[in-house]
Amino acid sequence: QPLSKAIAANPLLSYAKTPVSNTVPNDTVTSVLKRVIMKNSIENGGCMKKGFTLAEGATHVANCNNMRKSAFTLAEVLITLGIIGIVAALIMPTLTAKIEDKVLENQVKKAKASILNGYKLMMAQEGIFNVSNLAFMNKCNGVSNITCVSNEHKKIFKIIKDSPDLKAESMPEKYSITGNEKPSPFDWSTVNYMYSTPDGMIFGVVPDESLSSFDVYVDVNGMKKPNVAVKDLRKYRFAGTGGNIFDVSSELEKVSQCSADNLSGCDTEEACKSLESVFFNKDAFFYAMSFKDGKCTPICNTHWPPDLYECNYSL
Repeated sequence: QPLSKAIAANPLLSYAKTPVSNTVPNDTVTSVLKRVIMKNSIENGGCMKKGFTLAEGATHVANCNNMRKSAFTLAEVLITLGIIGIVAALIMPTLTAKIEDKVLENQVKKAKASILNGYKLMMAQEGIFNVSNLAFMNKCNGVSNITCVSNEHKKIFKIIKDSPDLKAESMPEKYSITGNEKPSPFDWSTVNYMYSTPDGMIFGVVPDESLSSFDVYVDVNGMKKPNVAVKDLRKYRFAGTGGNIFDVSSELEKVSQCSADNLSGCDTEEACKSLESVFFNKDAFFYAMSFKDGKCTPICNTHWPPDLYECNYSL
């Protein structure tokens, strides 16, 4: 009673006797837990979850440990990279070749379309129906007047360089033939008129002897390799009423064979000498074969000792 009266008289005394709680506020517990989890995360390779309960914490730490233990070792990574490198080295040449073939295929289609559409447009503008009546065919001295031929082509084609500035010496000297040791017989020096376009293609125009049609040779990638007949070198023939285009690229692969009927195909001394027995069996004269300045010629003698001289021969 005295104490109750004293408290009633002075309320502040109640706070002095109120028991103090030993519990820690919830926000303090959460803060400490987060610090513990953060420390554990750093020590276990940075595996951290933004938010979870205390019960989830132990499970999370266990998962982090499992993740760390299942990682690849340096040796495993290096072996894997090595395998990838080997596979890439094996397939890249084939893949690159296929890509190059596809590019050349598209360029061939573009070149053919350019020839067909260009000369048809030339015929339409000149109001003619026969190829032989084209201006550059019958008004340029049989295509010998290069300036005249150039002017007629520049009316139709977008030309960046042409004859006489574009010379055969700047072109590939030889074009190989797939599956054949001998090169293609084509030679840019036999082309009457040449012109190049902005896409890097180089065209060569060769009319036939009667000036009734003409052939167009085209290197679809200019002076770049592979320089293979029927691959980046193509041949088209423009002829007929109304103007038609024919793909005669197979002619680029027709190599002259060395024979008694075709001495021009004997391009080596060994090939030329191989024909001596052929000529020896044809008549009573003894024939020898001479290979000089790249030309294979039969030599005959009429008496012994040999009196060699070039002679006319017949088979």
